Amino acid sequence: MKRKIVITGLCLFVLLSAGWVLLAAKRQQEKIKTTPAPPRRVEPATGSDATGKTVAAAKAFLATLDTAGRAKVSFAFNSDQKTKWSNFPVGIYPRNGLRWGDLSAAQRAAALKLLATALSQQGLQKVKEIMEGDEVLKISESGGGGPTGGPPGGGPPGGRGGGGAGGGPNFGRDEYYLAFLGTPSLTEPWMI
Repeated sequence: MKRKIVITGLCLFVLLSAGWVLLAAKRQQEKIKTTPAPPRRVEPATGSDATGKTVAAAKAFLATLDTAGRAKVSFAFNSDQKTKWSNFPVGIYPRNGLRWGDLSAAQRAAALKLLATALSQQGLQKVKEIMEGDEVLKISESGGGGPTGGPPGGGPPGGRGGGGAGGGPNFGRDEYYLAFLGTPSLTEPWMI
């Protein structure tokens, strides 16, 4: 009987304490007045700064595309495309945008120039190394012979797996995608 009274008392104490803490937190929250932050003054970009050079390189890349290609690579800045990305292989998570392997040599050169303009030297080098790492995965996944002179790989025709359930992952430098959110601009937000 004594034990039951002690346990009941402890439970009551815990409940009252939790209620007091919640009430105190609510009162503090009500005291906080939210005032909007003053607008930040942003200096407009110019054609000669890094932003201007990146915009010019982006427009030069877009100029290498036909109408269908531009439509495939372009998304509204506020589209939900911002959240539709993954670092999983293409066969597991489909991509939107233009596939690197589908670009012509001139388009790839323009895309690399854009990346070189937008990124630091180290950033561009990292992108290239990651793409080459995926190429190594592609070769090793398909049994591509390798330095030991093994038999040629037995992957699907064209080196691409299926696009979805049962297709398996696709690796390789060709499986990277480019997409633009918004239109390259000196004054409006956009992303690669």
